[in-house]
Amino acid sequence: MSALEPEASESSVVAAAPTDIALQRPLNDLPASISAWSGEWSGWAGQGRSYDIKLIVERVSTHDATVVCVRASDSLGVFSERVLAQITGMGDDPSLFTSTVTSPTLAKYFNGRGWMVVFPQRRGRGKSYGLYDEGFEPDRSRYSDDPQYALPGFEHALQDLACVVEHLLVRADVDRERLLIGGHSRGGFLALACAGARPKLSGGVLNFVGGWVDEQGPASEMINPVIARRGAAFAGPTVWLYAENDPFYSTAHSRSNFDAFVAAGGQGQFHVLETLPGQDGHHVVALAGLWGPVVDHLLGRICD
Repeated sequence: MSALEPEASESSVVAAAPTDIALQRPLNDLPASISAWSGEWSGWAGQGRSYDIKLIVERVSTHDATVVCVRASDSLGVFSERVLAQITGMGDDPSLFTSTVTSPTLAKYFNGRGWMVVFPQRRGRGKSYGLYDEGFEPDRSRYSDDPQYALPGFEHALQDLACVVEHLLVRADVDRERLLIGGHSRGGFLALACAGARPKLSGGVLNFVGGWVDEQGPASEMINPVIARRGAAFAGPTVWLYAENDPFYSTAHSRSNFDAFVAAGGQGQFHVLETLPGQDGHHVVALAGLWGPVVDHLLGRICD
């Protein structure tokens, strides 16, 4: 947590930590990608950065964490709550599906360079209607690493992205001559495949730690490289951004996916970002200081 980049709020009231905070040192056998979340982070929330925020992860394990959230604003004063958060990335917690996912860091970076940013929520995700059905086991208990379920689930998600594209192209505030498509995790591979399906649509692709199923799955080599190749028909520049200490995709596995993409005719650059010790490599999208110079170069190529 301490390695996350803080952002200042506009509130004159500071989100001070409660006096009963009791930080517990993570166990030595806990994976670094999980233990790194122990600690404190300060930032902001709300329109106009009106809320001062402090997040404190008191205790973390492989399955859950105790998190204290402190909020403060000029109008409401200080309020804090302690919650038990479940740790998952395997599609086994339906309560997470309806969370709207954005990236203030990403938006700030692109807005500051004159770009509008859209964070589409696929069917059943966020506040979108429909069934979230992107490759589950038959009982919907978790994501499936069986190609007969995982690959049709990918196609389901790609259809959603195609609908988003059609919506954006008719908006008056969208410059159809200067488009960049990107995504994080599953979204990174969807961005590549979308560009491959419509090679003339986008000027470039930005893939943050993309993949589809955990590499530990017995059939991951029959899924992830297959999807990576779907982007090869896109002749423009692609940037693949990865890091060590990713609980889902090692850099060796991700580089093999990139090699499959290149062997199929794709063009791109593969970067392993240098994170700090203990940082979660799967969430480098929040660390603009690491990837900003690389993406600056990509934007320069698109805008030439």
